[in-house]
Amino acid sequence: MAGDGGNGGGSGGSTTAKTAQADYDIIRDMTRDAECIVFDCDGVLVDVSGSYHRAIQQTVTYMVGRIASELAIPGMPARHTVSRRTVEKFKNTGLFNDETDVSCAITLAAVMPHLAGGCTYESAIDAAIENSKPDGIASVIRSVRDDSKMSRAADLLEHPSPDRKGLTCRVFDEKFYGSEMYAERGGRPLLGGESGHIKCDDVIVTDAAMEALSGRFGRSMAMVTGRGLQAARHALEPVMGWFDLGNSAFLEDEPRENAKPNPKRLDDCIRGMGCRRAIYVGDSAEDAAMARDAESDVVFCGITGTGVDPGERRRILERAAGAAGNRSFTLGSVLEIPKALNLEGHIQV
Repeated sequence: MAGDGGNGGGSGGSTTAKTAQADYDIIRDMTRDAECIVFDCDGVLVDVSGSYHRAIQQTVTYMVGRIASELAIPGMPARHTVSRRTVEKFKNTGLFNDETDVSCAITLAAVMPHLAGGCTYESAIDAAIENSKPDGIASVIRSVRDDSKMSRAADLLEHPSPDRKGLTCRVFDEKFYGSEMYAERGGRPLLGGESGHIKCDDVIVTDAAMEALSGRFGRSMAMVTGRGLQAARHALEPVMGWFDLGNSAFLEDEPRENAKPNPKRLDDCIRGMGCRRAIYVGDSAEDAAMARDAESDVVFCGITGTGVDPGERRRILERAAGAAGNRSFTLGSVLEIPKALNLEGHIQV
């Protein structure tokens, strides 16, 4: 249902295919009773292709180099290219919501041909994805424990790390936040001099779009996002005042068991605003599953326009919505929501 967008977003403008009036009619009927709207941040309110992806790539490069040095692996390249499509392959499983989990899995795939043999980087990536279990990165690490060298590589990654003090998390967070902000967050800088890729976040949502939505939902607009509060404030400062932050959830700041697709914090958010029926706006399989499994009455709005392949993103989201498919729809951009809901002052995109 509805149109897919291009890869662009943020200040440069997100492009979306035209959505048929019949689709808008279905969306309006589906969301008629919604009392609040809740957003994911990354890939919805903010285009993170220039920030999180760069942090993943540089984290993988650092960790591969560290493992190559510690285990004396000959012939490892000085840099390792990580494509956005590879990152999205992991994201599309619905099992790798945390970018540090993705960084860890890709690092293991990069060193496996040199340590275990019998595979290529590409086949190691595919195997990690195909064999992943519901516990995500933990299952990837278990799968390499039978090989002594790969087991040592996994140990060097120090992941998963519930307190984010393991090496992979420390490197990623310093790459993403920059050394100064990472220290402000209570981290112990390891690298030093990192400027932080968070500065490359590209905000998609506009003040005008939030104002249009407030005409329908008032103050009942919040976020349930994998970001921490500080990172969300940094990116969304121009529009942060529109959100009910007291009932929002910033999952990076919370115990790992609250991570998506666990619907607990989404339910807490909706109930905290005194609502029972909600729209949740996300862009990942985890987002769709979280909305599907919530105790509250949630309609899922999937955003496709920030994906490498918007058509494939739409298919992934529809599949993840599963039995709740009649309570979900897709749009190319968050900026299309006011128009889709027929709100006065809607934003043309």
